[in-house]
Amino acid sequence: FVLHEEAMRLVTVLLLGVVARHEPSFQEPDPHEYFGTAGQMNSVPLRTKDVSKEVFDRYAIKGIPIVVTDAARDSKMKEWSCSYMHDHFDGAKFRREYDGREENFEQMGEDWTTKKIPIKGKKLAPGAPRYQPFYWDIVKAWEGEKSRGWGPNPKAIVKAVKGNTTVPYFLEASNLKEMRDNPEFWFQPPETGSLAHSDEHCIPTIATTLSGVKNWRFSHVPPQPHPAGYFDGLIYTYNKPAPHWDPLYSFNVSAGEAIIFPPGMIHEAKSVGEVCASSATYQFSSPAPTVYWRSWWPRLRKLKDMRHCYGVVAQWATLGGGQKQAKPFVEAEKAGKALAEKVDSNKDGKLTKAEIKKHVRNSEKLAIDALNYHDTNEDGEVALDEFVLNYANWAEVEHEAAAAKKKKKGGKKKRSDL
Repeated sequence: FVLHEEAMRLVTVLLLGVVARHEPSFQEPDPHEYFGTAGQMNSVPLRTKDVSKEVFDRYAIKGIPIVVTDAARDSKMKEWSCSYMHDHFDGAKFRREYDGREENFEQMGEDWTTKKIPIKGKKLAPGAPRYQPFYWDIVKAWEGEKSRGWGPNPKAIVKAVKGNTTVPYFLEASNLKEMRDNPEFWFQPPETGSLAHSDEHCIPTIATTLSGVKNWRFSHVPPQPHPAGYFDGLIYTYNKPAPHWDPLYSFNVSAGEAIIFPPGMIHEAKSVGEVCASSATYQFSSPAPTVYWRSWWPRLRKLKDMRHCYGVVAQWATLGGGQKQAKPFVEAEKAGKALAEKVDSNKDGKLTKAEIKKHVRNSEKLAIDALNYHDTNEDGEVALDEFVLNYANWAEVEHEAAAAKKKKKGGKKKRSDL
């Protein structure tokens, strides 16, 4: 009888364990608590000036939007209004968005700073821009996309843009090289604007208003993102099981100010001032938004727009091991514990930046990013239990995503065989 009772108890424990594994082991935080929006939609992010690198880094690592009101104080571009661009880059060509063409048909020197052309063929949400903005990505695209047409001497313009790119005082100077290679300019006469969309960048964006006033609206990625992603304005059409476009933030950014926001954040921007809004947009990699990625990994892993970032997150989670280390949670706990004990060279139960750096072949950047990813209590070190839990959480989500992809492919194959 005793043996039978023990056997039944063991079966019960095992069954409970199986049931428990059907529950999500990874619990995302409450969006309002995480972003500090106090339960209110259309909130305004923190607006600050004279911000220290330390304070700014905390916001950037967590992916919490922040407006720096003196961001352009040292910028060589702070006078680059629409009128300035019109006069100083005469003949340069750029693109009008949402007209169905990729070519650059607009031209500096012509009358475009007050032009308002309606956006057609798209379902627009209340408050969304109704008129087409202008977009100039000459630095990133002129060599690879010459067929778009860039006007006379694009090489000289690229040199001028790169030469006038500076790193804001609150960002790491090491970002300069990367920022010089990725600027975009948006020119928005009053009432024009960019439709809500999610970019494919894996790192934060800083958008500085150089003239005019822009109203920004941000919507957090839904728990179950639409499989088609969130390209220009598509989110306005997604309403199941609830509207996907549900702005968490709505706020204005005036000339000289900058908004910094994380990858994946669905954003819309409309010119609401009396003059044409000019803005410069860059991405930067230091600091990386590691805590943001860790906290929202289940939904970001499902976001099509972020598909190029999965390997980056895997590097942080596995200390350079990659996506192939994905396993079910319990197996991942064991693998994570073994890895942590291997990296913990002095056996004190903690992983330091020096120990992580040694393990990742002396990559300073990866060591810093991995430490920030796993340092849940933000004490500057990673306790072994912190590492094991974060590793297992990442691995389970990645494993389930890979299994879902495999199942989907299998279903397509079966249907094709019919």
